[in-house]
Amino acid sequence: MFNLFNLFKHKKLSTKQLGDLGEKVALKYLQQQGYKFVAKNWKIKIGEIDLIMFGEDKFIFVEVKTRYDSKLAKKMLFENITSRKLNKLKQLSINYLIYKFGHLHCPNYRIDVIAVLVEPNTHKTQIFYQKGW
Repeated sequence: MFNLFNLFKHKKLSTKQLGDLGEKVALKYLQQQGYKFVAKNWKIKIGEIDLIMFGEDKFIFVEVKTRYDSKLAKKMLFENITSRKLNKLKQLSINYLIYKFGHLHCPNYRIDVIAVLVEPNTHKTQIFYQKGW
């Protein structure tokens, strides 16, 4: 018997859907690690911070990279975090802290990266977490 639900159950996600899934998985993972949620998709003119968390007495700014699982994706999990991207993340982090506290003398912070690999057929996920970029 043909089941219409199965036709759509494992369809390929759009880029936006894939990114949203990765951010949801990353947020849940970080909360399970004891971090407190502060903000999601904080934007200013120069860019966006995916997740802002608080834990270990500091703000943690998290870049989430989500890809479909493949041999190439596993080899290149963090390759697209270039020095240019890292500088932008630092600028965004400092801007957030100035926005939040009104001055440059800000609390400690850290930039982390989470790579989420999504299995194309089942949408099961794997998380790879690197602290302190």
